Amino acid sequence: MIDENGDTIVADSGVLDNALEKGHFVNMRLSTAAAAACRLNRPSAMVQSFEDATYTTCRECEEPDRAPLWQIRASRIDYDREAQNVIYAHPRLEVYGLPVFYLPYMAHAGPEIDKRSGFLTPATSGQTTSARRLICHIFSTSRPITT
Repeated sequence: MIDENGDTIVADSGVLDNALEKGHFVNMRLSTAAAAACRLNRPSAMVQSFEDATYTTCRECEEPDRAPLWQIRASRIDYDREAQNVIYAHPRLEVYGLPVFYLPYMAHAGPEIDKRSGFLTPATSGQTTSARRLICHIFSTSRPITT
């Protein structure tokens, strides 16, 4: 199925309403974003909820059974197109199929957002182990001042 946003959804099975907005798919793959999920729920055209999902920007390997260089695997990924939010429940970063980092929650801006205010990656400073400082920077997008 190709939806109104140009995303191609390939699935083992699926059910949609007459307007082709609400529905669900089983064992699906989203070809335009290298995402896959055991189940995709679409409560509306603007909200998608992926269950037992993976996401990567790596191209598919020549060997389809081989794990990509990196991927994020999560129990649930919610994508709100209107608010441009991507929210992960229990995500873990996998490198060549091996889990290397886990978070209970993660969120970021959707693919159509150039920049958004928020915290940047924290850093430490200090020369000795007894005197370390944690530095947290905040990025703020501001609107231009008009006169």
